Amino acid sequence: MELKNPAHNIKIIQLAILFLGFFIMGSGFYLSGDRLVPFVLRYSPDRILREETVTFLYSLRGKIILWGFLLALSGIFLRYFLLLENFITRNVRSNIDKFILFLGRLINLIYRIMANKRVVWLVLIIIFITFAHSSVYYSPSGWHSEGINLQPPKNLVKHGVYATLTTQGYDEFTYRISSGPGMLLPTALMFKIFGISMINAKILIWVFIALQLFLFYYISRKLYGEKIALLALVFLLFTPSGDVSPLGGQMAGTAYHVASVYLMIGALFWFKSIETAKTKYLFLASLCWAFSFQSQWLFLFAIFAAILTWFIVRFSDKPIAARYWIIPSLTVILITGGWFSFRVSQLGITQEYRHLLRFKYEHGHRALGTATQEGVIDSALSFIRPIKSLAQIDLWKDLNLFLFVPALLYVLILIARSKMTDYRSIFFLNFTLIWFAWWLLFNFDLPETHLFGVFMFSQLFIAKLIYDLWNYSVSRRDNFLDLVKNETRDNTIFYLVRVGLICIVLLKIILPMARSADRLYRLNLTLTRPYTEMMNHVQNHTEENAIFSGWRWSLPWYVDLDNHIDRINKDRSTYPAEQREHVPEYFIVSPEWPLVKATDKWPMVDPESNFSVEQNKMRKKFLEQHCSLLETFGNGEHKWLLYRVNNDKLP
Repeated sequence: MELKNPAHNIKIIQLAILFLGFFIMGSGFYLSGDRLVPFVLRYSPDRILREETVTFLYSLRGKIILWGFLLALSGIFLRYFLLLENFITRNVRSNIDKFILFLGRLINLIYRIMANKRVVWLVLIIIFITFAHSSVYYSPSGWHSEGINLQPPKNLVKHGVYATLTTQGYDEFTYRISSGPGMLLPTALMFKIFGISMINAKILIWVFIALQLFLFYYISRKLYGEKIALLALVFLLFTPSGDVSPLGGQMAGTAYHVASVYLMIGALFWFKSIETAKTKYLFLASLCWAFSFQSQWLFLFAIFAAILTWFIVRFSDKPIAARYWIIPSLTVILITGGWFSFRVSQLGITQEYRHLLRFKYEHGHRALGTATQEGVIDSALSFIRPIKSLAQIDLWKDLNLFLFVPALLYVLILIARSKMTDYRSIFFLNFTLIWFAWWLLFNFDLPETHLFGVFMFSQLFIAKLIYDLWNYSVSRRDNFLDLVKNETRDNTIFYLVRVGLICIVLLKIILPMARSADRLYRLNLTLTRPYTEMMNHVQNHTEENAIFSGWRWSLPWYVDLDNHIDRINKDRSTYPAEQREHVPEYFIVSPEWPLVKATDKWPMVDPESNFSVEQNKMRKKFLEQHCSLLETFGNGEHKWLLYRVNNDKLP
């Protein structure tokens, strides 16, 4: 029989719970340890109980009483629990429609802000200016690579020689520089006009970064329209990789952004030449691509992309002539030969030949794995190169692999639909795929930095994919509230696609920007401020004829970047005792290259390499026996260390 009085039902349930609670409590008082232990022991197979079991049985009484008490207490307050649940249910039901409406309006507001071009441009300009100012005045300084890259421009301005300068003379270590004259000659011009300083070099880098972003937007707009171009620009500006992103605090003398400027200007001239059939534009394109190659050698892939584009477009209704790759190829060879002649005129054929051999040995392994340094590739192990390359980088975060692959497939489909006539898209797709194939199969070092070209132009293809997906999904314009009240499967899927695209765009912006800001802040505290303190100390408390030494890749090139005297560097590992100069000598240890520590931690040493360990022991022994520590700069674990080399007979 059904009881129709709810209050009466609640009282019955309360009494039942109270009875059960008191019954359990009574059982707990009865089942003491003195009763449970003999009972369990009687039925134990070996008639022995472990100490833990006995302890548990004695503690079981209190647990049973506690559970019974809680159950009885819940029976007493059951009525109040039900009243609270009823109150919450009524209020939630009355406000759920308002909450859903608010959520839908919030999502629509986010979309309207993201879709407003003026707002987006304003935000991008503010962010760019903020990061540019921070990078010029507060980003890391004192990098070894930054210092050595700026040596040739500085020496060209002061001494008329494009080379490094050490106690062994000019050009001893020029082969270690990976940036080419396409970047360093404009830097020399900047030094000539405004003076030799790190600030001027960084300002020039940001001028090229601004040009890179403008040209990327302009090309994207010509290919796919204004909206896709703006979205692609946002993606490029907030590229996840700190080594590639324009907001990552790039080092002075870095050539990738400069080379990309030459590449894109050359591509525009190349397209113009095809459209107008005028050879003058083809020669201009060829010159730009030659400058791009002379800035960073990886941009030689532009020539390969032009050749492959010519081959593919041959099968279309509008093939292009072979001169569109022959002339650029010959121009690159001629410009490279001209630069070689300039170097020979300055240093002689023997020195330049020696320089090229050492450059090949130093950097060639990065182009073809271990082939150039070892002579041959071990065929038994060469197949693992792609696996090793993929394992060295977080492709999900840094390359957006979940977007990169479908975006490339989508562009391939669009090119096939155009019957191979869209030579612009074909060129940039070829450039991206050739670069990625080289990186996957042959790259040996700097896995993130060496993906620059792939990072850059993949953002255009990803933007095209996301924008077209958005246009496809907005064919059903139901809002969130309508979908909740009137469920329609297709409309719900389209709506969720739009929400997912908004989330992807936001994550591609917010997370990289936060990482870039954090990187600039941390490195400013741990590297730049102590570096500034050390440089002030060097300029004010060391002799004018002093030498500053280091060990091979840790040579402190950055001490020689000013308009005043030459603070010549010295590689301590190459000098025997009889070549000791009778001049003041200082030894600098940088936290970038922690070869010698104030602690016993050696994070840059490969524990499996006996050579690395022995080299570091030798360096530490040299400092202990022949140097005096003058100053430390910075508060971190790895500090800037300034030593005075003692004026005694050195090994």
